[in-house]
Amino acid sequence: MGATVDLQLAMSIYYKSTDDVDRACEQLQERLYYLNYLKHESCEQDLRDAVKHSCIAARYHFFDPAGPHYHEISLKTPFVGNYFAYPSAAELTHPDVVEKMFMEDDQQFLKYCMAHNGWVMDDNPLKNFAEDVERPNVYFRRELNQWSDIIKLRFGAKWEDSPNLWSYMKEYTRLIATTFHGARLDNCHSTPLHVAQYMMDYARTINPNFFVLGELFTGKQELDNMYCNKLGLNSLVRESLTAWDTFELGRLLSHYGYDTMGSFFHLSPIQPLLPRIAHSFFYDQTHDNVCPIERHSLQDVLARAAIVSMACSAIGTNRGYDELVPHYIDVVHEVRFYQTKVPEAGLIKAKVILNKLHYEMSVQKYEQILADQLSPNVL
Repeated sequence: MGATVDLQLAMSIYYKSTDDVDRACEQLQERLYYLNYLKHESCEQDLRDAVKHSCIAARYHFFDPAGPHYHEISLKTPFVGNYFAYPSAAELTHPDVVEKMFMEDDQQFLKYCMAHNGWVMDDNPLKNFAEDVERPNVYFRRELNQWSDIIKLRFGAKWEDSPNLWSYMKEYTRLIATTFHGARLDNCHSTPLHVAQYMMDYARTINPNFFVLGELFTGKQELDNMYCNKLGLNSLVRESLTAWDTFELGRLLSHYGYDTMGSFFHLSPIQPLLPRIAHSFFYDQTHDNVCPIERHSLQDVLARAAIVSMACSAIGTNRGYDELVPHYIDVVHEVRFYQTKVPEAGLIKAKVILNKLHYEMSVQKYEQILADQLSPNVL
């Protein structure tokens, strides 16, 4: 690994007098053996973890009922996902070819090898997993759930660390802020907080009313609130399909749906400022979710839409849900275009009624909700 020994320091520690040369060499040798043993054990543990995480990922992609159900091991659906994007990827048809390019130390090739971004289970979103000294070797240990269509960008701690990248993303932010009323920050916890804060502040200098919807999964409400405050998030994406049964769906509805029925209220129009959870944008389905027809049933679709529409919060859906598309639409690999004119089929008429009801209830200040589980299948 290229380690060296500081002989002057070693002499000051182990070499006490001219009579102890052999003993000093033995002690130094024992110490080096011990340090190598620690490094060997650490490497062996990393390899064991890499095998374990590879098996977990393969089990999810090929066998898990909640996974994508890959049918074959191929370049497009490998047993172990690819953590890196290579130049001239079309020419690299086999892992042995990639390994050969590395062994030949082709600097032009190595210059344009880039690591994919992704997420790490139970990781601290405030830390950069690629540079985290407390949890190193994320790539080597196969802990990363990679996004194969995204490259991990190295912004650095400030503009001067990568001025071209910061300038590029600033121009991209300007185009978004001048073209749209708002934007969704997809996996916004994977973007360094100081970078996202700079870009969102810049967007609002262009459009002060720029609406920012954050997809944020930190697992802690305190972290969610911190991101909302730092980035000025207007709302957070919340998914009804994360519920594993009707009880959990009812809990999510009550949690994101404002106040519980029977809550005390103030007669004064001036309400006291009390702590609340971040504003929710509650979805019956997002583009990341599996198709509810495949996961649950056709009957689930309308019932779920009706339940979501009862939440006293913003609500949303995904293209294909109302049209009862019976399969998952992969936004990464799908190349077909959507229809420009959608026929009034599926749930579209029913959704119009539910959306109107949701709007009227909001205008009339229906802000309390009660979700009651009548049976394992009825909410």
